[in-house]
Amino acid sequence: MLSGVKNATQKIREVLQKENPKYFIRADVKSFYKSISHGKLISDIKKYYDDPKLIVMLQNIIKNPIDSPYGYKNPDHGIALFRHTVSADTNGG
Repeated sequence: MLSGVKNATQKIREVLQKENPKYFIRADVKSFYKSISHGKLISDIKKYYDDPKLIVMLQNIIKNPIDSPYGYKNPDHGIALFRHTVSADTNGG
């Protein structure tokens, strides 16, 4: 059985290979994720995967600023609402 991080990243890889357009949505349900350290989460992801493109994409998803009515925030903990379209071009174009 896969760990939570490994299972989630495996699912992301499957979606990236199959479907188009690609979207990621993250949501914090009543501050459920506010105690998650971004550094610890990224460190754990790097333990399981050595694909630089995947790691950069996940870092962008995790660390992207949070849009709120009060402006953008860049928290170092928590995962809040975020939607990102991923280009089918994996060469950065």
